Amino acid sequence: MIRDYHISRHSRCISLIDIAHSFTSNDNLLKKLYEKLNDIAIIDELCSWSEGYIEEPYYRNLYCLLDEIEIISDKDLTNYRIFFDKINEINDFTRKLNSLGRDKFGFLRWLLLASLASVIILLTMSVPASNFINLALLMLFPPIIFLVIYTINSYQNMTFHKESTSMEINEKLFDEIGKKRFYKKNRLRFVRIDIRKNKDLYITEDELTGRDKDIYLDYLDKDFYVNRSNKKHCN
Repeated sequence: MIRDYHISRHSRCISLIDIAHSFTSNDNLLKKLYEKLNDIAIIDELCSWSEGYIEEPYYRNLYCLLDEIEIISDKDLTNYRIFFDKINEINDFTRKLNSLGRDKFGFLRWLLLASLASVIILLTMSVPASNFINLALLMLFPPIIFLVIYTINSYQNMTFHKESTSMEINEKLFDEIGKKRFYKKNRLRFVRIDIRKNKDLYITEDELTGRDKDIYLDYLDKDFYVNRSNKKHCN
């Protein structure tokens, strides 16, 4: 589900470019759109699923693009409505992803699960092995519990490990707006080897400049996003 939401959000971001091109007067709109899509691609590469609250302000900033649209013809009015609907859908997917990202097992949940498993195993081991049924329970319960915990952990890694579920998903977005791809250095091992070897195709956090570097520095300051999580900032 997370991957589906992420791909759907990504495809709608791409569709904004085509819609923006269809407006009668679109030069300033396209410039602002490219800036905001670049911001979105940068922050999406930086964040994990559990950091959706950091991404949300950047997706809400897409609403600021509505102020850049000039309605000159009936076609522009129709495109405006489509553009607005796409932004709504993008933010709806962002809220859903943020909600799902918070469902990941945290330390306390794992501690509770491990404690419960330990109690069950200890109780099972206290059962006297006086007959075949008791012996079977004694032999089967611990590995079954271990298998359940292993399955939960594997599913969580598959679902929430961003590199596995959305590997290089922002590549097309960077390509569409004519920017070099951005990858965090610790995620480069998940990038296709032919791209990783061609340093001309991408940059890492050490090479960010200007607006992109500001986004990275803001990302490092988590309190910055907590304070602005429910606000819309047009810039």
